[in-house]
Amino acid sequence: MARLGVAGLGLALVIGSGGCRCGGAGSGASPPSGPPSSSSLQGGAHPLSTSDPSVSSTSAASASPTSEPAPSDASASPARPGSDLAPIEHLFRLVRRGGGRDLKFVPPDPAETRTYGVFIAALVRRVSDPAAPPADTIAREVGRLPPGFEVKPLLGRGDLLAVVERDDQRRGAGALLLRVGPARRLVVEAPHTFYDGGTLPIGIAAFEGLKARALLINTVHRYAATNHKPPGDDEAGGSASDVAHIPMSHFGSAHEALLDVDPRFLTLQLHGFKDESAPGVDMVLSPSRTKLDVAPIAARLREHLTSVEIRTYPTEIDKLGGTTNVQAAVSTRRRATFLHVEMSRSLRSRLEKDPRPLVEGLRVALPDDAAR
Repeated sequence: MARLGVAGLGLALVIGSGGCRCGGAGSGASPPSGPPSSSSLQGGAHPLSTSDPSVSSTSAASASPTSEPAPSDASASPARPGSDLAPIEHLFRLVRRGGGRDLKFVPPDPAETRTYGVFIAALVRRVSDPAAPPADTIAREVGRLPPGFEVKPLLGRGDLLAVVERDDQRRGAGALLLRVGPARRLVVEAPHTFYDGGTLPIGIAAFEGLKARALLINTVHRYAATNHKPPGDDEAGGSASDVAHIPMSHFGSAHEALLDVDPRFLTLQLHGFKDESAPGVDMVLSPSRTKLDVAPIAARLREHLTSVEIRTYPTEIDKLGGTTNVQAAVSTRRRATFLHVEMSRSLRSRLEKDPRPLVEGLRVALPDDAAR
């Protein structure tokens, strides 16, 4: 086996013989109430270990169960026994716990984002190899990781590999789930899972239903840095923990790394708005200043979502276009495409219960390049 070095950064993946809003007024979700548990405050060990029923760990550290529930604002739907989604839902409950109320966001410095980005790019290349081995094999091949992170295969899902924070070093860096082997040139992102209620389970359903290459989520509330109070216009950001608007984050670094590997990736980023922000509108589609043509996507979606009022930005609506979104700006610079999807609170409530109509609509509506 050969080792893939990362020049100047001391990172490597051991490679086998096969080769290597943001638009939107707030969603109306609020931080969970109630006292935080000691487990979330002390940063002790938690069940992302081999003893966990849904997640297989490559970390040497052991972990013990925690009694803290998932944040009530926009958490994933309950894991369903026997469901392919259950390991994903369980993983995200663990890595997001406390993120809606008491986890402090610590932004990375430039060196940290570079190190993380180079590592993610190498890992994406590895999992994208058509001859890539199962996720647990790749996890064992991983050499030195960026400080504070670990790579985890999901038990029973040889096609999925997660990059998450070490439990004792959580700082709101987000979580990345990668599909191993064949996948669509599609990245699903949910940067406001605590604030834009419902975007997490909808994002999981889209990632799985569309067989996307990556799913990227936040793990701390977008307004954690402002005591969970929006500082003003949601579309303009204004919070140091809003990963869709701050210039430097692990979330943003992962997005950029994916485009470094393949600028043909289409990003599908999910957001939410209050019903009263755009009365009578259920969904707003925007290219966020990239060259994506959203008109045919909207037309096909309308055929599948006949009861959903869909508008396109800027032709049919002049707000909720995600024009200040940082990931969209990166996509623009890389000449990649970006689909910013805003959903009303009412629509998200319906899709949380059954996301299949949206997923099926996206399956036929997305450009051909994202379907391979």
